[in-house]
Amino acid sequence: MKVKYYAILFILSVILMSSYSQQKHGMSFSPIGYDSLNYDGTNEIIVSPVHNSEKCYLKVNYTYGNNTGTKVVTKTYVICGSSVTDTETEKGTLKNDDELMPGAEIESGPDGEMEIEYPDGSVIRLGKNSKFTPNDDICKTINEMGYMIEGKIMAFIKKVLGGAKYEVKTGTAYIGVRGTQFSAEKKINGSDTVTIVKVYSGTVEVRLNNFDVTKIETQGDAINRIQEDYKNGKITQEEMIKQMTEAMKVVNKETGVMNTTATVEAGYKCVVGKTVGKPELIETDDDRWFDDANFKK
Repeated sequence: MKVKYYAILFILSVILMSSYSQQKHGMSFSPIGYDSLNYDGTNEIIVSPVHNSEKCYLKVNYTYGNNTGTKVVTKTYVICGSSVTDTETEKGTLKNDDELMPGAEIESGPDGEMEIEYPDGSVIRLGKNSKFTPNDDICKTINEMGYMIEGKIMAFIKKVLGGAKYEVKTGTAYIGVRGTQFSAEKKINGSDTVTIVKVYSGTVEVRLNNFDVTKIETQGDAINRIQEDYKNGKITQEEMIKQMTEAMKVVNKETGVMNTTATVEAGYKCVVGKTVGKPELIETDDDRWFDDANFKK
């Protein structure tokens, strides 16, 4: 019986430590390796996601309405009779061809839309009333495009060398992609916040972000208490095994939810809130706000 007892403890410890560590430290996942055509169908170039250039900014390809962000500006100063040119950053209204600092939030107004280009040629479009923070490490790696705070974005991802992975994060979802077109929209659904992911070309894989690990932590405490009760003779071995089995059921259920992923193919969407929904067809009346005819005024 002792062998069975220690086997149960070992299994529970592995499950709890692995599950909690993944969630606690924001570990990501490996998206499946599907290729797809580039978004424009004309520039099918393969590039490395690593950029070593000292000048590594995002570029504003198009902006309409009132949009803001932290941009790079060139200023000239006169020092001791000599002109000195330097680059600085300032937050303000954006215009076409502005260069943006990675890691700084960009925001579109109620009437605003904009298109931002990454160093490798990948593009994101922000819809109205949207906030997005590009990854501050894009000069070294562009695998993580950034974090969508609110509103909606459309991403056009270029192919990358050696199976590199792209990610976009929202408050509820990790979105893993390779060479594809997808949109993400953050919406309030009753008392919950959800992310709606729609795929128009290629394949993405989504999973939960910021999963509530409270129930797993509670079961960890319960397991410690059960173990102490058994050592102190408060419960029998049979009672200990029964209680540990019940705790394991809860842990298995919660880790199952936490680790659920959905593979979303072109033409399908997925809603991610407290759980990952099953892929379903994109509605026929989808507004496709990001298409050139609708996006560029």
